[in-house]
Amino acid sequence: MTDIIIPEDMWSGDQEGVLVCWTFENGATVRQGEVAAEVALEKAQMEICAPASGVLRQMAREEDVLRGGAVIGAID
Repeated sequence: MTDIIIPEDMWSGDQEGVLVCWTFENGATVRQGEVAAEVALEKAQMEICAPASGVLRQMAREEDVLRGGAVIGAID
């Protein structure tokens, strides 16, 4: 299992973001490097890519408030 993590280096201080959407359904097969989710920050929106190939397991829901380093899902 490989965690899908919000990169900490994309954030400043105590900044929070919101999970805008998942681009695949829970349980879908994804490939490494495909965009798995989109997160909105104060002034930007960023894509979170799948860190591995396999089956997507969503752990965060759309509209959840997140911080850098948060685990939002996993690839099994």
